[in-house]
Amino acid sequence: MILPESDALKLAINTFYYIGQCSILLPLYFGFRYWSSLSAGLRAMVYCCLMWTVMTILGEACGKLLGYNIAVWQTVDILDVWFIGTVYYHVLRFRLRRYFLLSGVLYTAFALVDMFVINDLWNGIKNELVTVNNYTLVVKHLLLISLILLYFEQSLRHLRNVALERDPVFIISVALLIFHAGTFVLFLVRTSLTSLWEYNSMTIPLLTTLNLVMYVLLAYAFWLTGREPQTVPQAAHSQSVHS
Repeated sequence: MILPESDALKLAINTFYYIGQCSILLPLYFGFRYWSSLSAGLRAMVYCCLMWTVMTILGEACGKLLGYNIAVWQTVDILDVWFIGTVYYHVLRFRLRRYFLLSGVLYTAFALVDMFVINDLWNGIKNELVTVNNYTLVVKHLLLISLILLYFEQSLRHLRNVALERDPVFIISVALLIFHAGTFVLFLVRTSLTSLWEYNSMTIPLLTTLNLVMYVLLAYAFWLTGREPQTVPQAAHSQSVHS
């Protein structure tokens, strides 16, 4: 159900949006506070949060000053795969890690073709037209969700005597899966929205909620690195391995 358009509702949506944008500072704070305790993969995730912060500021500045920031968000779609791919390069133990660099290069080339050839971003910039990198978004979400699922499979194959809810990498993977699966579903249903108000009133609150959930979970994961891991009772652990 689409709510009726009103100035009060627009203000509420915009306020919620900026709260969600500022919440990126939460994982950044805990990431740098516990930096010395972080593994290489977790540090890559902190760098990813830093990238999101810089690109969010740049995107908002371009939107306010130039009236056009689509190029910034499409650049983030490329950087996401490199930064999050680096996280799982350090985490995954599969042989396919050797193909991560090649996969990143091929994805970047594909994304650039999608941006500048298929969607003609330069023409969009000149004429302030909305261009959507649909093909890149589909490939990006499928790639990242696949990496997360590979990590979950690895976790099942190599169960450790540590509670998963106290494992920072597991928490990060849950956060990323919730966000990318949620945004992928929104991407699929947005074509049914017939007006700008329908799009803004539905996608902005949902995307902001997904951002908030992800950032809170990332902050929790970084906070966990400064705590002693909570072990699983041996009997329960043995039962989970043999069940």
